Amino acid sequence: MIKDEFLHEVYKETGFMLPDERREATAYFRSKFYGRHDEEKVCEELGAPAEAVRNYLGSNESQKRSLPMRIAATAAFTAALPIIIQAAAVVAGIVLFVLVIFAVLMAVLPFVGIGLWLGGIGDVMRNILADLSAADRLCQIGMGLISSGLGIFILLLVVKIYKSFLPWLVYEISSSYRRLKRKLKRRRA
Repeated sequence: MIKDEFLHEVYKETGFMLPDERREATAYFRSKFYGRHDEEKVCEELGAPAEAVRNYLGSNESQKRSLPMRIAATAAFTAALPIIIQAAAVVAGIVLFVLVIFAVLMAVLPFVGIGLWLGGIGDVMRNILADLSAADRLCQIGMGLISSGLGIFILLLVVKIYKSFLPWLVYEISSSYRRLKRKLKRRRA
């Protein structure tokens, strides 16, 4: 084994460490190769990378100093856990509320669009035959056309949303089902 292979294995073995500690451990092992020309002999002296990392951790004072820091961080996280859970519940509630409002709007908007469209056409037809002055008739017909156009716009918008949203929703549901099925199959095996 040569220096690069050994250091690569050490890097993999220290994957559980914090980034600063991992860099420190890698630098420690790299320093063992400085000024030495026979890399294979240094690798033999250090032993297998996994064993060398265990020895390093057993003798390293920085690991002993970081234990109180880890205990303090764990205690802080444990103390903050109820707040984190409540915040997650609030966020989940808000997301659920928004999704319910979106679902209701997507269910109701087509009917609103159809109602505005047909109601606008009905207003135009009724006001053409109504006994009104020319200005009132034009105004009422214009309002009916605006209402009809707004209904058509809402229908087109809903169609656009349905065309992009429904395939995505079906894909996400089916892929979630496949992932769940794979996990269950792995657990059984």
